[in-house]
Amino acid sequence: MGSFCSGSGRAISSLSWKSAISSGLCFALRPKRFLPFFAIDTAGLIVFLSLVSANPGLVDFLLYGTSSPDAGIVQSLSLGIGAFIVWLVAGIFILGALIRQSAKPAEYGESWRVSLRSLHSLVIASVIVSLLTVIVSMVPYLGVIFTVMVGLAFLFVNQFIILEGKGFYRAMMGSLRTFGKKPGRVFIAWILSAVVSMLLIMLLASPMVALLIYGAFTAADEAALVELFTGPLAFLSDLFVVLFVLGVSVSKTFSAFFLTSVYMQLKKKKWLFF
Repeated sequence: MGSFCSGSGRAISSLSWKSAISSGLCFALRPKRFLPFFAIDTAGLIVFLSLVSANPGLVDFLLYGTSSPDAGIVQSLSLGIGAFIVWLVAGIFILGALIRQSAKPAEYGESWRVSLRSLHSLVIASVIVSLLTVIVSMVPYLGVIFTVMVGLAFLFVNQFIILEGKGFYRAMMGSLRTFGKKPGRVFIAWILSAVVSMLLIMLLASPMVALLIYGAFTAADEAALVELFTGPLAFLSDLFVVLFVLGVSVSKTFSAFFLTSVYMQLKKKKWLFF
């Protein structure tokens, strides 16, 4: 990473959005930081593919539904739901540790202990925010706007929990107050985090997209497309799926650092400029 990442081992102290992005990229591209997300995302994908492979009817049931799912589908669905919950909680646990590492990079081991101690508050806050998001998204015509507002209002909940030691309620109120006082800067942080994260995923997933486009133009039908990716291009398709998972993991790691850096600057009541 060279000089581009020089000094990126610590949370930023400058007031530049550009510095926050560049430091976040350097942080996210370090294996020590992104590998935990990559490990659980890969494990989750393997579990899902294993369940589908063991019971091919599961996908049809999830997509189209059936009036009478057999015992195999019920068992696979139960295992899938359990694995999904474990994956979610593990992801929240890793996110908490990365937030601590973003603020105090040298305290790697301590970051995991802090996240574990705060895990109940992180999980409860995530559940509440998710439920609020689902509820407001169902409001006719204004659902999208309300969904964005919920995301902005509680953007820094996890930072309040991990860095300030707040419980879930006080953390949610603290994030809400931050948004109320500095809505413009919170909105910019939300937009930049989302855009850079999407670009990271697109960059690493571009070979997989190219392969899908190639398959779409060369395969005669859907069966031929499946045969293409399970036959001659099986190795490449597996590799590109790994790259996609890597992109998702790096993007989540970047977002943790970037939002934590912005949060720390806003708490210091400093401005962030480009």
